[in-house]
This record gives sequence, C-alpha cells and structure tokens, in this order.
Amino acid sequence: MSKKKWIIVAASILVVVAVAIAAGVVVYETNKIPYHAEIYNDIEDYMREEFIITHLTKEGFYTDKDGNEYSGDVSDPTDIVYFISNEQQFSEVFLQFPVEVDFDSEMIVVYMFSAYTRREMVIESITLNEETLIMSVKSKERRGYIPDCTAPHQRYFAIKMDKVNVKEVNVNGFSAINGGNTEGEEEKNDTTENKKIEEQDADIIELHTWHFTSGGWSNAIVLKYSDDRVVYECGADKGSFIVVGYSNTQPYEAVKRPIITMPGETIYWDHYEPDIKKVIDVDLAYADFILKLDNKIIGYAVIKITPEDGGYLVYNAEILKAKVFKNLLGQYTDVTEEYVTSLIEQVKAEN
Repeated sequence: MSKKKWIIVAASILVVVAVAIAAGVVVYETNKIPYHAEIYNDIEDYMREEFIITHLTKEGFYTDKDGNEYSGDVSDPTDIVYFISNEQQFSEVFLQFPVEVDFDSEMIVVYMFSAYTRREMVIESITLNEETLIMSVKSKERRGYIPDCTAPHQRYFAIKMDKVNVKEVNVNGFSAINGGNTEGEEEKNDTTENKKIEEQDADIIELHTWHFTSGGWSNAIVLKYSDDRVVYECGADKGSFIVVGYSNTQPYEAVKRPIITMPGETIYWDHYEPDIKKVIDVDLAYADFILKLDNKIIGYAVIKITPEDGGYLVYNAEILKAKVFKNLLGQYTDVTEEYVTSLIEQVKAEN
C-alpha cells in the first residue's frame, strides 16, 4: 500500500473513532440523565446578592462584594429549592447565566444547601412522577485518603434542562413549586400519611479487603452515602476504628466511639483496643453507623464481624442492615436516638 493510501486510511480511522467517541458520550449522557439536564456548580457569582442574602440556609455563610458578612439563622432550612420557568422569575434570582436559556423550551432548578465539602456535584437521576419532577444529586467521590471536610457553609448550583409541565420539583427530598419554594405549605406536608416513617434500603457503607494484606490496611469500611451533607457517627462494641490521615503529624490513629466523619471517607476496623493498648481476640463484634443531617438522625447501618475459619486474626464482615428514614414524599424523617438505638440492638439480637 502506498504512503498516500496509508494516510487516507489512518485519517478515516481517526474520523470514525472521533465520531464514535462523541456519539458514545452523547448516548451515555442521554440514557443516564434525561431532559438534556446540565448541572452548574457554585453558581453564586451569577446570582443576585439580595436573593442570596434572603435565602440563606442554616449554617449558611455569605460575604457580599462590599465585605459585609451574612449567616443563616438556626431556624433557617438546611435546603432551599427554587424552580424557574420564565424570564421574570429568572431576573429575580440571576444577573446572568453561564449559557443562554430559552424559557420557551427550557427551565432552571436552583438548589441551595448547607454543605461540609467543596466536592463537585453531579446529577444522579431525574424521574417524572405525575406532576412532580424528582431529582437526585450527589457529590463526586473523594479521591485518595486525604480528608476534605470543611466548616459548614452554603453552596449554590443550578440545573438547566428541557421544560416539563410540572407543578413541583423535588431535589434530594426537598421541594419547590413554580417560581419559589414550598415554605408555608404546612397543610400539604403535615398530614399523618405524609409523616409516616418508612425505612428504605440505602447504599450507606461498602466493605472491602476483609482479608490479610501486606503493606496496607485491611478491613476497610467505605462510607458512601450519596448525600454529602450527612455526618456519620461510627462505633464498635469491640476493637476500634483506624483513621488514616488523622492529622498532619499523625498518619493514623486507633479510635473508639464516637468517630464523626462524612461520605467519601474510608475507615478500617481493627481488633486493637486503645483503652488497654493491646490486641484482643474477637469472636463476635458489631459496628454501627448512625447518619445525621443537621444534627437529626436520618438513617443507620449495622455490620457483623466474625473470625475467619482457619485464619489467624483474619476477620469477615457482613452488612446486616442499612436504612434511611423517609416519608411518603421522599423527604428525610427525623427519629429519636432512643428509637434508632432500639433498632440497632434489635438487629444485633437477631444476628
């Protein structure tokens, strides 16, 4: 084959590959996230200051262009959703937007919430339930083992998408009506049926490397709930948790209850007892995890730890239960510490 033909063939292959890659990306995104939805992180620079100041979340904090500081009150909501479908509503919230928005065929959902990290947010799912659009968003998983928790602060992002004919938009269990949020809709949300607590299965923790490893930590517990505003309280009745990257001067630390940490972190169970500073033989142990949002309990998980047959100081783990509490509207439901403790003890007694 001549050199000219080789060049033509190579160029053709590159064109086909480029088209395939582009098509693959489009198809993948379309299949995964409908309505051509695009998310814009940390959008506050495009928003009107007066809107931000009057829509601060609990523990939210904002400094305006003149250096004046504003903070949310303890009575403020942890999350605010705003649903925009026309130019007038847009002008009340935004000075401008990163891209052009055609409100004849598109709309914007604004989500403001109290957060503990600066991780990028991504859309997990969008579904339509009659006249309610239900959206789930989450932060990208942290890479590596360096903790990235921050002081509580307020975050702002917007989702631009195809316009759908709905009366309500729900993001991570928090709702908004067209052109506003649902504050004051007590009559709708206070019914006995809507307040009914349901335990829903949740992807709260993940177990890996529960076997002997050389040169690394084993018995890993990955805290992986999709809502990065959640705080975990972790404890074990026997042994301890190894926290890697405990401080700048201390690469790891064995800690008893309670460990306070967040989604994206990894901790390691170990049969070392820091109180007596020695390794113990463990025939049966349990570790429990209580999830809190805004200091309210919204879920829990329990794992069972047993020694591996024939393995010296090698252990197995099993997730017995992982649940979050939500009502029929899909909103988090607060429960008492006594209630969740009784559920955890019941799980242990049955296993």
